Amino acid sequence: MNPVKHTIGMSLMIALVSGALAVAGPAAAVAKTPHATLTHTEYRLLGKTLVGIKQAVFGKTLDLTLGYASCRADGSSSPLMRSERSACGNEVALFEQLEQVEVTEIRCHARYLTATTTTTPTPTTTSTVTTGTTTTGTTTTGTTTTGTTTSGTTTTGTTTTGTTTTTVDGYNIVQLRLVACLSPSYQRVTHDIQTVYTSSALNHERAVARGFTGTCLATLAGPAKLIADERRFAGAGKEIAADFASLSQLADGQSPKRVILDAQLTSDGLAFELAATAYTADMTPIEKLASCAHE
Repeated sequence: MNPVKHTIGMSLMIALVSGALAVAGPAAAVAKTPHATLTHTEYRLLGKTLVGIKQAVFGKTLDLTLGYASCRADGSSSPLMRSERSACGNEVALFEQLEQVEVTEIRCHARYLTATTTTTPTPTTTSTVTTGTTTTGTTTTGTTTTGTTTSGTTTTGTTTTGTTTTTVDGYNIVQLRLVACLSPSYQRVTHDIQTVYTSSALNHERAVARGFTGTCLATLAGPAKLIADERRFAGAGKEIAADFASLSQLADGQSPKRVILDAQLTSDGLAFELAATAYTADMTPIEKLASCAHE
C-alpha cells in the first residue's frame, strides 16, 4: 500500500486561463476561449493526464517518474497547458517530499530515539577521606553526582556508572537533536505545501472565471473545501516548521529569538495533524472530466 497515500493524499489541480492564441492566415489572431467549455485539445490532454496521475499516485506504489511524465504530457503549447503542467508538477513534488520525510523520520529515530536518556560510563576515581565512621566517595559525571558511603572503612577505587539526562531550556538534548535531524525535511515539505496551496487557489479562481461549475469545476480544480483545507494545512505547516527551526537552534547551542514552550509545541503539532487529516479526507480525486462541456 502506498504509505504517502495514507499520509496526505492528492488531487489533480488544473489551471485554466482566459485566452489562447491561434494562427489564422499570415498573422496570429486571438481566438475566443469558449465559455464553460473545454477545447478539443484541452479535453484530450487533460484526460491523458488524469489517467497517468491516477496510476502514478493512487496505485499500489508511488511512481514519481510516471507522475512527472503525466504532468509534462500537457506540453506548453498554450497558457492553459503551461499552467496545468506547473500545478500538476507541484503536487507530484509534494508527494516526493512526503516520501522523503518518511525516510528521514526512520533514519532520525533510529539514530536518536533509542532511549530518552544517555548512559555514560564514569572513570574510576579514588577517595580516601575518613571522618569518624563515615567515608564518602564522590563521582561526578556531567550534572549527575553519585555518592558512596560506608561505615568504619576507607573506600578506594570506586567505579560507578551514571545515567545522565542533559536538558536545554527544559528540553531533553536527545529530543532536541532528533528535532534538528528532522527539521530540514519539514522545512522543505512545508514549502511544498504552500506552493501547492498557492497554485490550487489560482487554478480554482481561473476555472471559475472560465465559467466551470459543479462537478466539472471540482474535477478540474478541486472543490472549494479542498482549497480551504490546503490553506489550513499550509498555515499549520508553517507554524510547526518555525518551531522545529527554533528547537534546532537550541540543539546547536544557539539562542533562538522565538521561545518555544512545551505547550505551544504540543498545540502546533496537534494542529498540523488535524489539518493533515482533513486534507487527506478531501483529497480523493474527482475523475469526471466527461461532466465538462467540450468541443
